[in-house]
Amino acid sequence: MSWHNRFSAIGTIGGAEFVVERHEYKFGRRKVVDELPLRDDPEIKDMGARKDEFTLEMYTIGANYDIARDKLIAVLKREGSVLMRHPYFREMTVEVIDAREHESTNEGGIAKFSVTFIRKQPNPNQLPLVAEDVNQKVKALADEVMTESIDDFADNFSVLGQAADIVQGVTDELDSVMQSVEDVVGSVTGPIADLIRAPAEMAAAIAGAVNNIGIKLSEPGRALGIYKQMFGANGSGRAFQSSTASQRQQAASVDALRLFFRRAVISEAAKAAADSDFATRDDALGVLADLHSAIDNERSHIGAVDGAPINDQVYGALCDLAAATGNDLRVRGARLPELTTYTPEVILPALLISHQVYGDHKREAEIVARNRIQHPGFVPGGQALEVISG
Repeated sequence: MSWHNRFSAIGTIGGAEFVVERHEYKFGRRKVVDELPLRDDPEIKDMGARKDEFTLEMYTIGANYDIARDKLIAVLKREGSVLMRHPYFREMTVEVIDAREHESTNEGGIAKFSVTFIRKQPNPNQLPLVAEDVNQKVKALADEVMTESIDDFADNFSVLGQAADIVQGVTDELDSVMQSVEDVVGSVTGPIADLIRAPAEMAAAIAGAVNNIGIKLSEPGRALGIYKQMFGANGSGRAFQSSTASQRQQAASVDALRLFFRRAVISEAAKAAADSDFATRDDALGVLADLHSAIDNERSHIGAVDGAPINDQVYGALCDLAAATGNDLRVRGARLPELTTYTPEVILPALLISHQVYGDHKREAEIVARNRIQHPGFVPGGQALEVISG
């Protein structure tokens, strides 16, 4: 594979897309040169590595260049660090140091930027962000995934001008996709189906229905469990024909529908995880692994009809969400006790096991719930139980 295959002029930062014209990478060591009197050789002091500094000359262009420009400006104005996909150096977390934008009437349809970034390296001595700040960041980025996904859905879903059987096929798939939601919150598909000719409004209604799971259950941990069961949902799983133009549009609309539903579930699951209290480090990291696996599956999705990868803006928003959830759950998980195992030699009541493990019989219910013990009075011997260390 040559460099042509690894190179792309398109990058993203915080979900905003840009095209790079040229870039400059400044790096090296911080050195102080002392030139002393009557000495030919200067004294050079090494003060450590300097921060990686990137200056990108980039632009937004095209019929909607101004919309892309405004989105990019909004990201560059954000406080704190942000995830960037550098066209040459791939993903990195950066802090914006300086940004300038200029346009010219002689060059219509293009906005040029000159932006300087510092690459942020993990600092083991840095105190973690305030929990509330991290919580709100996760939720904001989950909303960003939804915003980009609604736009993408509206671009790919359409039943306008299609025959009745084609429209009915899409409606039937909507029923299948939404069944798991209706199992929790009741009938919601009818009003959504009424919006089938208005894709953006339909997508917003689907997102609202998925959000209602969290509202209905009220406990973030319970809602998170339901959302995790929906990861990878594929509706009916039916393969739609794509021989004719109408069939291809039907297949593309069904694919867009399934894809949007999964993104809505991931977004709500990330919010629920941000609000959940975890008993152990293993619980927090287990949820993180499930979330990242679901996000990775969506980032690698290939269009069912055209074989195209997912929209760059959605991809960038998913990357940002993955980074934020990782920061949140790893930091919180590090403060929690770990899981370990305890194996009773003979059949014992959970009450006695609680006393033996913790010196406190009051944690019987915790042992029973974590290990799904059918009869608390008769816990089988010789079988390892999950218990919390401490």
